[in-house]
Amino acid sequence: MNQSSMAGATGTSARAWSITRLPGKLLEVTFSPGMSLGADDTARLVQSLQHHSGSHPARVLINVSGLSNVCPEVAGVLSSNSRPTRLAFLGESLMDEVLAGFILPELDDAITSRYFTARAAALAYLGQR
Repeated sequence: MNQSSMAGATGTSARAWSITRLPGKLLEVTFSPGMSLGADDTARLVQSLQHHSGSHPARVLINVSGLSNVCPEVAGVLSSNSRPTRLAFLGESLMDEVLAGFILPELDDAITSRYFTARAAALAYLGQR
């Protein structure tokens, strides 16, 4: 598997998230444990995803298991991405599903997204055209 990791930061040297390239031009975002995802972090994440996806529509697996909180503005910032996007939110717990549930209904129509508890199903969804 050809992977490369990139780290995002929140204005400190602490690592807020990592982005890993997966086969099939997919990207995976993993958050630091206990991270609270705010609008500024999300804006930096969107810029990083745009950079790493190049001219291709982004297909991103977002592992929400590390998150402890999501601010209300996150969906709006994710929707500011001008390119068509497919997002698969992956979680393990009821808390993960609740956090993803704050984001999913508020996303722009250009973003196709779903919540998954199985990694294989999330990757299959991202691989659809």
